[in-house]
Amino acid sequence: MRQISILWAAANGNEGVMGLLLERKDLNLDMPDNKGRTPLSHAGAKGHKAVVTLFLDRENFAAGNEHEGVMKLLMQRDGGRTLLSWAAAKRHGRVPDICPDLADKEGRTPLLWAAGNGHTEVVNLLLTREDVNADMLDKKGRTPLSWAAAKEREAVVRLLLERQDVNPDELDRRGQTPVVWAAEKGHEVTVKLLLEQGSVDPDRPEFKGH
Repeated sequence: MRQISILWAAANGNEGVMGLLLERKDLNLDMPDNKGRTPLSHAGAKGHKAVVTLFLDRENFAAGNEHEGVMKLLMQRDGGRTLLSWAAAKRHGRVPDICPDLADKEGRTPLLWAAGNGHTEVVNLLLTREDVNADMLDKKGRTPLSWAAAKEREAVVRLLLERQDVNPDELDRRGQTPVVWAAEKGHEVTVKLLLEQGSVDPDRPEFKGH
């Protein structure tokens, strides 16, 4: 029941409930649902920035008598403090109990979901992590940029194109690149952004292996 609660709280963006659940030590924070999606995946897909931040700044608050609880932290967040800054002030160590790049059964990571749904702030948060692959391929061979381009998520496309570790001309298993997806959907601004990248070839032949 507790595992269902954390999936529900993440998907619905309930920061208060999530804060309480994160105090517990008996929860698997990466436990997937029947589609292989983690609580972070659901929060990222819905654009719940505050909940995503709670996950990414996950700390061990049960450190001796200094433990003051996540709810006190949540009240402090209005003052510009994050979980990480509060924990650092209390000298608590990080707990490596969350993998922010876990893929679901379709091979889609939290970043892929957030990018495809146009949640720029969440995408930006995830990209600050060294353990998040900005160019991860799902089982269809599609990247975060591919999904963002196909769905006309202009701000996300711009953000991803700023990175050197993102291939703007990645060919998926259908034989299409991000610019082909954008052109097929009629997204002129996105097509223009992609064509401004010197490495994008609009006449690239389709991949014949699949």
